[in-house]
Amino acid sequence: MMKHRTRRRRPFLDSLRSMIESAESLDRHFIGFTKGVVDLTETLAATMSLPKRDRRRLRVAALLHDIGRIRLPKELFDKEGALSPSEHECLRSHVLHSEAMAGRILSDGEILALIRHHHEWYNGQGYPDGLAGESIPLGARILAVADAYVAMTHERPHRPARTSREALQIIRQGAGQQFCPHVADALILLITGVLLPLSDFVGVASAVPQRFADAAAAPEKTGSVTATEQISARELELRIKSVVDLKALPDVVTDVMAMTSNVEACDINGLVRRIECDHALATRMLRLANSALYATTGKIDSIERAVVMLGVGGVRQLLLGVVVIDQWRQHGDADRLRRDVFWQHSMATALLAGQIARLTGCADFQAAFTAGLLHDLGQLVFQEALGPVYGAALAEAECGRRPLAEVEARHLGADHASVMQTVGRDWGLPKAIVDVMSLHHLPWDKVHAVPREVLPLLLCVRVGNAFSHSLGLADQGLGILEVVPRMLVHYLGLRREMLEPLLPDVAAEVEELGRACGLSVSECGVAGGTCGSRPCREVCYLSPDDGEMDPVTCFLSGRGVQVRMVRDLPPAGQDVWCWVRADRPGTVQAILASSRGTENETRDPHRWLLLLPDAVPRSMREELSEAGIPYLVEPWTVAALSAALDDAERAESLCI
Repeated sequence: MMKHRTRRRRPFLDSLRSMIESAESLDRHFIGFTKGVVDLTETLAATMSLPKRDRRRLRVAALLHDIGRIRLPKELFDKEGALSPSEHECLRSHVLHSEAMAGRILSDGEILALIRHHHEWYNGQGYPDGLAGESIPLGARILAVADAYVAMTHERPHRPARTSREALQIIRQGAGQQFCPHVADALILLITGVLLPLSDFVGVASAVPQRFADAAAAPEKTGSVTATEQISARELELRIKSVVDLKALPDVVTDVMAMTSNVEACDINGLVRRIECDHALATRMLRLANSALYATTGKIDSIERAVVMLGVGGVRQLLLGVVVIDQWRQHGDADRLRRDVFWQHSMATALLAGQIARLTGCADFQAAFTAGLLHDLGQLVFQEALGPVYGAALAEAECGRRPLAEVEARHLGADHASVMQTVGRDWGLPKAIVDVMSLHHLPWDKVHAVPREVLPLLLCVRVGNAFSHSLGLADQGLGILEVVPRMLVHYLGLRREMLEPLLPDVAAEVEELGRACGLSVSECGVAGGTCGSRPCREVCYLSPDDGEMDPVTCFLSGRGVQVRMVRDLPPAGQDVWCWVRADRPGTVQAILASSRGTENETRDPHRWLLLLPDAVPRSMREELSEAGIPYLVEPWTVAALSAALDDAERAESLCI
């Protein structure tokens, strides 16, 4: 029935559109204005995944939203100076005129509501009804942003046309006040391809079209999604499915997985013959098997000897790692997720996870290594499936210093870990590896629900991942420093003195492993775990568990900072820096009280950095801000901690 009404209505709407465009052509300031609003509104609605029915209504509303202007005096729009209060009031009446005129030809109340409310403000200070927030229909919020952007980039008698960059700056500044923040973000994503904070708009002008008509030109269809396309849950599912099909594991891998599913019954000779059928693959496997990773006593010069030295399970995991790296090695020039940097971090996590498994005996070394190597593979799946749309999520995580998984879930409806449950199963990956990939961002308080057969392997990867980020090994600004709960550290049987000797050599081992895997490690930017030879200042670090398995200490040491663990706050007046993990009750109150001491006893607030749990109430955070005491709330990102060090240097012109 709806389709029939739409078919009957379309000739009428086409005629109406022609009439509106003809009327606008009489005033050069309004030529193409309504068409621009309609086009931008439609594309924004698609970008935000509105249902087709709502998009049809919004298209009609955009066409008629300003039709009531013809009821207003023409001199109102020709005036070059500022409008008087009475003229402003007259201008505001156009929404009511538009609603009334549209109501004579339409009976759809939802369309009329969009027309009526497209000048409401998100903070409730708009007109005609003063609606606020979510009470404003979503279509009206979209129409408001589109109308404002197109109006600002059109010339008016009282001002020249603004550039696209200037219009985006104004809309960004008005997000949460005049404009809906989600719609403002969608517009910025649509036009620039990334979600940028306001400070990053400097220099963007050349990349931003001067008219939406240029930006909204239909993109050439390619294998990857563009920032202007709709990404609904169904679309995401289909695009990931296409990647799964495109990147399906070679037959040799699926054959080997099947042959080694029962290690005791495995046909060793058949396994060797099957791998040797792919000479290039066998060569890459032998190169990796002879690296320092395996530390074998003699050279492995054949697949048969590899099976003897590494075991059936070891060869199975070795094959899987080599094939996945080979399939996902290349990346496009426009990819925001650099593959070399990605693999650099993945290899560091793999090395640490494998060593933790070996030291504690809690899991198989090769399984832990492979799980660590593949734990973030979902990021590559998203990059391949979504292109610039995923680039926008990466940009927001970097610029906003929020966990990538949180940003992914908000914008895409899933994170890179959760999608691997289905992808890994479809690829036929070992169940334990799939479980680790899909659970490696599970909150610590939910870990107790993980099956016992998977938990040790998962913890090896989580601890390896945490320390890989803290070392600053090519995390692309996306790393989160996780403090592993002491109970789980004890469960692993891991002690600090077991892990510390491994950390200084990780960068060199990653570089060697990269060469063995054929990766361009010279371009990966290995951090090396130090800040060079620059002088460093001592930082007192107060941790509720004395720093036991705390990546924050590793982060500081890796950047040339001398760390001294303390149990209590240093006396006031000492020339020291103090970082505090404020997990214990009363710690924040004690620091606030200390900052309010007498003039001779007051601590310099610039010498503090408080690492707060997420549960700290907002009122306490406000007190810290008033006292000028810097703090970070969990999750603590590598980018935020690095910025804190930079701020410290600037605050005192000291090299910390």
